[in-house]
Amino acid sequence: MSDIIVTLIRQGAQVDDKFIPDISVGQHWANHWRDTGLEAAHGERIQYEHNYPSYFPQAASNPQPAYCYPDSCLGEFRRWMRDVYLKDKMPTYLSTKAKQGALPPSFVKLALEALAPATRPKALS
Repeated sequence: MSDIIVTLIRQGAQVDDKFIPDISVGQHWANHWRDTGLEAAHGERIQYEHNYPSYFPQAASNPQPAYCYPDSCLGEFRRWMRDVYLKDKMPTYLSTKAKQGALPPSFVKLALEALAPATRPKALS
């Protein structure tokens, strides 16, 4: 996630209490985990209580249920981020935030271009 956040900041995103993409990522990843039965391959995820800092408006609803996932699923998470979230979910997330006024509309196109996977050169024979 950190590389995505840094890319978004470099494109002009103001990361604050109205723009927290890790919530969107977490919700979609949790659904993917459940829907694809990843627990059978990687073991149980552990639920814990997450607390927002007191200066975030979300702190009023603390604690938030969150999950910690086994280290063995990191590769699957990265593949899912690249192949599913960035392609299918991030455009909707950014467009929604622009409509809510949390991001300038011009930002969405720039951010999606910056987050698009780079074309890899062909392997040498």
